[in-house]
Amino acid sequence: MTEGNPNAYCDRLGIDPPVPEELLDSRDLKLFEMVVIVLLENGGPMSVEDLCDRIDASGFDARTWDLRESVLKAWHGSEPVYRDSEGSFRINLSWSGFERFLFRVGLRPSRTVVQLTPIEVVQPGDDVPLSAAELDAAFRDRSLFSLSWRRQAAAILDSANQAMTADEIETAMAGFTRHRGTRPVGKLPQEPGSLLQHDETGLISLNRASSDLRGMRRAVRKLARPVLIQRANSERWRLAHEQAEEQRRIELARLREQAVARRRAILHGAPVPDELEAAVILDVENRSIRTYNREEFSQLRSALVHFQVLAGVHIRNLLQTLGVAPDDWHLVDLKPPQKSRRLNRAGKTLRITPELLISGTTGMSRPLADPNKIAEYIARGERGKLARRLESDANALHAFYRYGALHGCVRLKWGFLDEMLGVDFEMPGEMSLYDILKDAMRSERPVEMVVGTAPGWEQPWSRARRVDVLELSPHFLVVREQGVTQYINRFEIQAIRIAGATEQPWVI
Repeated sequence: MTEGNPNAYCDRLGIDPPVPEELLDSRDLKLFEMVVIVLLENGGPMSVEDLCDRIDASGFDARTWDLRESVLKAWHGSEPVYRDSEGSFRINLSWSGFERFLFRVGLRPSRTVVQLTPIEVVQPGDDVPLSAAELDAAFRDRSLFSLSWRRQAAAILDSANQAMTADEIETAMAGFTRHRGTRPVGKLPQEPGSLLQHDETGLISLNRASSDLRGMRRAVRKLARPVLIQRANSERWRLAHEQAEEQRRIELARLREQAVARRRAILHGAPVPDELEAAVILDVENRSIRTYNREEFSQLRSALVHFQVLAGVHIRNLLQTLGVAPDDWHLVDLKPPQKSRRLNRAGKTLRITPELLISGTTGMSRPLADPNKIAEYIARGERGKLARRLESDANALHAFYRYGALHGCVRLKWGFLDEMLGVDFEMPGEMSLYDILKDAMRSERPVEMVVGTAPGWEQPWSRARRVDVLELSPHFLVVREQGVTQYINRFEIQAIRIAGATEQPWVI
């Protein structure tokens, strides 16, 4: 546990420290989930031995003879757990799946839970006339062959509370259902004590003195009851859905407000083993770049506190080399999401490097510097060349980061290969390409987009195309550009913004 902070992990996540013993009975926990829970309880790094001791002490049944080996197999490099340079287990607090995990293990309730009250439909007594709602529930699109014509007509008159002609009664019944007999009401024989009574003008009225009046109401309400319950349930779920949607909109607005307020930076360093000769910070919002030499690293560390999001290749290792705690920021690691790609059945594989992915994604031919060239600059003391090369690398990393956050994937292009690899660059509240395009279509506003290779740092919109979005599909857009309808590959879009909008997502 971090000294001076009772639980750095849980404070960052906004949860109470978990007690593993209390979660065992209520959840069917897996071993890896228990690993994460124990680390959250500890609030800091743990050795594998201490981790295993705490899991064993909690009473968790791992069903294994060798808990240490089982923990390592259960982890196998999975998020949100990682091992630092000293071999201790730590939590990656920037993992996007934390909300789902916390809900799964019972450490955070769902934010859209709606409490539903039990259905209770109370119907009036038989001495109360039928209401329009009861009549509609009993008759609407129902089969009424089990209910006599006389009772059907009496129900219409009881609900209307007025005399009606035979044609009016027949029209009312036909408006409810066609699943009924067609005998004209006006030709029903008039019997003593009947529910219906006729006058000399041809009007038919309800005989409220009839002994069958209460029985008619009871029969109609019996038909209506299950429908009324079903409709009450439907209305309850409709209101619950509206409430959940409103909560979701409020939460999304809150997340988007937070996303706009975040300051982001690309952090990149000279690739020297075990130490750094220089590092560069690219300020995304202010569009500024500065290189810090070794003697200026104290200033660099002071500059980092102004940012909330840091992105870079193996960013966590870079921060640890600089001597700062990685958990103080939301980190976006721009390393490849997988190490290799099998090319054929013979087992030939392609090693996926950051340079390969950045080049395929952005169209830049040499996105990152040759480590040997960097070492040469350092050996010769050519700091100007070193700074320019590091800043060029940072520009490439920024374009790569922007694309991954925009699309949720990056592009692997090599020979005949052209595939998309999913990445976890975006944060809650950040607008994706899909969000921007849907907003543009909804508001019927044109967008400006850069298609093909990544835009330049100095003038990012110099190659922008202004188009109206007509249709959106998984792979292509149908747009209108200067009156001409065209198709655009979605994965060729490098940057986009809604034309004339005062607020834009950072990814532009």
